[in-house]
Amino acid sequence: MRPIEEIKNQTNALLANFLLIDSQTAMKYLDWAESSWSRAEDRARRFQAANKAYDTIVKLLPRTTLTQGQHEILMQTLTVLRVRLNRH
Repeated sequence: MRPIEEIKNQTNALLANFLLIDSQTAMKYLDWAESSWSRAEDRARRFQAANKAYDTIVKLLPRTTLTQGQHEILMQTLTVLRVRLNRH
């Protein structure tokens, strides 16, 4: 049986990676939503997906401990996401 601390550390690392990946996915959804070739319904769906990702990240963020580098990257990405989402 693995010590509980090892499981906590592994869970934290996985959650931190998820938050970083989800933030990049949200940015990609916004890129696609803002493209001129998208249909209106596709744009709306992509904005909703990006907004949901943002909300999920904000909700899960207090449950993880990030490294300084991870924290800086995630905060920069969240700031850009919020600005872009607020435009629409």
